[in-house]
Amino acid sequence: MPYASLDALKTQMRLLGVTRLYAKYLRRNNTSRQQIYIAKGDWGALHMLPIGDIRHCAGDPDVWTPTGHRRDNLKGDLPFKWLDDRGNCFDAPRAQLILYPKYPEIRLGSLLREAEWAPSDLLNQAVEGRVLFLGVQPAGYVVAYLAAHDSPVAREFAATLRRPGEDLLIEIALPGLEDSRLTLLSALRRVHEKCWIRSRRLAPSGTIEPCESSQCVGFTLEAELGIGTNAFTEPDYLGWEVKAYQVPDVHRYLLGGRLSLFTPEPDGGFYAEKGLEEFLRRFGYPDTHGKADRLNFGGTHRVGKPVDNRGKGGCVSELRLRGYDAGTDSIPDLSDCALELWGGPNCQILLASWSCTKLLSHWQRKHQKAVYVPAEVRLNPREYRYGDVVRLGEGTDIRRLLRAIWLGNVVLDPAHKLERASSSRPRVKARTQFRIDRRDLCALYRSFEDVSVIDGSPAGSH
Repeated sequence: MPYASLDALKTQMRLLGVTRLYAKYLRRNNTSRQQIYIAKGDWGALHMLPIGDIRHCAGDPDVWTPTGHRRDNLKGDLPFKWLDDRGNCFDAPRAQLILYPKYPEIRLGSLLREAEWAPSDLLNQAVEGRVLFLGVQPAGYVVAYLAAHDSPVAREFAATLRRPGEDLLIEIALPGLEDSRLTLLSALRRVHEKCWIRSRRLAPSGTIEPCESSQCVGFTLEAELGIGTNAFTEPDYLGWEVKAYQVPDVHRYLLGGRLSLFTPEPDGGFYAEKGLEEFLRRFGYPDTHGKADRLNFGGTHRVGKPVDNRGKGGCVSELRLRGYDAGTDSIPDLSDCALELWGGPNCQILLASWSCTKLLSHWQRKHQKAVYVPAEVRLNPREYRYGDVVRLGEGTDIRRLLRAIWLGNVVLDPAHKLERASSSRPRVKARTQFRIDRRDLCALYRSFEDVSVIDGSPAGSH
């Protein structure tokens, strides 16, 4: 029997471990053949669903325009299960998100292909008013349920729409779940009230280890929140990316100074093809602080402003942004968009590049909601105390990031090094940092505000 009410479906989703639930009102032409669009005009839906890495698919035979012609697109695998009326789940291993960069538009595709079971007949009915529910599990799966147009669940949902025919993804509150923002602020209040905290990190094994580097400001906060040291691209805490940064005084957190946003490795150029060691041996320079047998590569790179390391024994390098139209703040073709670092004689060698699809995959998924926490440090022993005001950013997209890069607000600030370079066992360390001045953070998010962790009240907004 179909679920008797929307609450009954919510309860079943919670039993399956779903922590976020979305609904999509289906039009008459929303079938498996035409695909189901879930976003138009922006990339917002990408942060809602746990997609895999995004890849370019030229002239994909599975994707057709309304006129019947093949069209280039981007795809991301979508871990997907169908839920039936009895509470059973069935894998749909070929499900994916399909992105059309030109518009932009995002659709669901291949939901029936090779599925163990699926509501095929219902999905292919050309009937207005069916509702597709998408529940997201923390483990990274989507649990989908399709309600018939005349079912109690679909009728109840349709009655909640703000306007008739509303058909993009709509989030539905689930019972028994805490508000992630309130929970985050409560946790940060506990950290703030501890005052000085000994520098530490939570190892992947679950053990607490001492930490003595400048990166420990973030590791210590993560350890207090129960976040282990990792290099994953998912948000840190209840869907929030947690970023701590060091300041002389937590009460003057608005003063300038850069912080690291993210550290994606390049997927093109000499670096990606030959590896970092060969990159440093060819384009690096001897350490400028007297550390013997060490090669470095660094410098603050802004788009269109060359960095000259020739005086150190290195080369000239220049950051360029291809495929972004600053005049219209648009990306005409995401598959032909990349951030590129050129260098060598006359800057004619592509040292490293980051495709916009890679930047999109990393940035959109990890930074959709972020909290920035100021902290003071004192040494001997190294300790941190975290401020009572934090900065919350919500709602970002690839265009906001690229615009900040174009304007020079976000800079590439690498700190690569090759130690024991002449030995038989050299040691290489990658540090591909994209950094931003703290005063420019608000440009990256649709909503950005400073909030007290004591009572949740605004301390200022942008």
